[in-house]
Amino acid sequence: MAPRGRKNHRAARAARGGPVVGDDGAASTTTGSLASTAAGEGAYRSLDPLDPRRVSFDIFEVYCHEMLASESVTRRAYLVNKMRYMVNRLLGYQLAYGCLYNRTCVANIISRVCARHPYEVPDEIEGKWQLADRLVDISPRKWKMIADQFEKLRTDMLRNDAALVVLPSEMKDDDEKLSDSHEEGEEPLPEEDDSVNEALESHADFNANYEMMMDRVKFHHCLSHLQPELATAIRMSPNRRDSVVVPRDNIIAFEAAIDEQFGDAGDRKYRRILKSLLEGGKKINRTTRHHALKLKPYHVIETIYFNNSLIFDLKLFQDDLLNLIRRWSRMVLPFPALSKLNYGSAHHGDIGDEKSTAGVDNKENVSKEDEIGKKPSSFALSTMVRQQPNKTEQVSPVVSDNLFDVEVEDEIESSSEDEKAHSTDARQNLNRKMKELMKHVKDPLDECVAVARSARPGQHLGQTQGDDDSSSEDNDREKPVQKNPPLCQKRKTAYQIKFDDSDDSEEEAVALSEVPARYEHAKSFQAFPEIHVKPHPPKKRKKFTEEEDGVIRAGVKQFGAGHWAEIKANFAIILKDRDAVAIKDRWRTINKQT
Repeated sequence: MAPRGRKNHRAARAARGGPVVGDDGAASTTTGSLASTAAGEGAYRSLDPLDPRRVSFDIFEVYCHEMLASESVTRRAYLVNKMRYMVNRLLGYQLAYGCLYNRTCVANIISRVCARHPYEVPDEIEGKWQLADRLVDISPRKWKMIADQFEKLRTDMLRNDAALVVLPSEMKDDDEKLSDSHEEGEEPLPEEDDSVNEALESHADFNANYEMMMDRVKFHHCLSHLQPELATAIRMSPNRRDSVVVPRDNIIAFEAAIDEQFGDAGDRKYRRILKSLLEGGKKINRTTRHHALKLKPYHVIETIYFNNSLIFDLKLFQDDLLNLIRRWSRMVLPFPALSKLNYGSAHHGDIGDEKSTAGVDNKENVSKEDEIGKKPSSFALSTMVRQQPNKTEQVSPVVSDNLFDVEVEDEIESSSEDEKAHSTDARQNLNRKMKELMKHVKDPLDECVAVARSARPGQHLGQTQGDDDSSSEDNDREKPVQKNPPLCQKRKTAYQIKFDDSDDSEEEAVALSEVPARYEHAKSFQAFPEIHVKPHPPKKRKKFTEEEDGVIRAGVKQFGAGHWAEIKANFAIILKDRDAVAIKDRWRTINKQT
């Protein structure tokens, strides 16, 4: 493992949003990237399959893959609850690059946007797994976080070390990191390479399609100032629309957000649509010092809404964002190891590609017609083809039908349309080799059956018993068989009490013989032993470091005092041992010291 100070320095730079570079301050070369990739895969494959780090890496990969591949919003919300512990455990103990880190970022943005129902929650899933807020209820502050995460995800995906295997650090029972790997004789962590993959950077999904999707994120960010009142009015009956009121402060913030996100470019489509919802006068209100800004009449807004329904629709926005991130994942990240074995899948296995399709020339998983805003996607078409039963093929046995409490209606989707043909060829090749093997092997079943039939009926193997048992059996065999059975048969469990009539000792009284062992007296009730639990000693308080104080100051400057949970979430790697209350107390102490 890398030294602790070096790891914290990199994590701090990644948390601030800056580039993560090598020790010499420059990006590594392509040769260094290939060498580090080979070192990462070698360290991964050298571990035992049941090693805790490798198991956690594999399970987390298959969870992230299922969240990205699932078509059910309920299933994604279920996986969010299942992954909370693993995200908190792995996110703070890994470096800010590599396959595990990128899958964490993908799962994070998918859970924020695509694990929520856009508008109403269907009645048939009430009471099942679902997140608290709908997508239409997301605040503008969270939309800003989504935009920042989406931009950073593209940057991380374009790095040459995006698919690098970096195992998480080992943990103690008290969730503390172990010492560095150099002290324990383990393989050192592979070096990072933050140089840009030029082949991916020139691809349309990382250029035109990304910019189009980012504009749609900004569009819904601005529109969130009017939500959910605007969406409620559109879906409400005409006689109840008068009860929907948008606060004036939200309208003012809506106009300011348009200028902030889209600038003064009046020819941009999304800016024109958003500005068309407003109706402002030239006269300034003396009380508010703002123009007489207000929304247009409802019938005008309704016309604008339905003329641009593909842009306003949050469900379509979810699907397009999910399809774009799926294409990114297919091109950059390798297929998970457990998904190749069909773990966690509800349908029969499909074998995925072992290597990532990072090169632009290899476009077997990228559809030219699968662009932003076009439906259905190639992913949905491939899913429909794979779900059709094939009667001519013999279904191969599955390694595991269900690894993680999989519901019947939820399935993990495969990664490409060519997997079905690949699986069919593999089964045919296996059947052909099995037939060739059976030609040179003689089946011993017929000989075993013939020997069994030739054996004498009633023949028993010799049994070894005690002397008393063998003598009793010999006596029973010498007795002639009675033609008429006795009227009263002796029970097998009956026993007879014998008296001791020996005259060896006159002083001893006559006593009954011992009762057989099976008639032991019932043991008296014994109280359960008391369990004394020793109280845990109080943990030693850790002093705040200068790095933690600097992060707290930066967080207060960015989010403001009082938003301690946001500061903790944004700087989770550095403030991993602190909670919101401790951060608040430390900020109070810093103010007193200054």
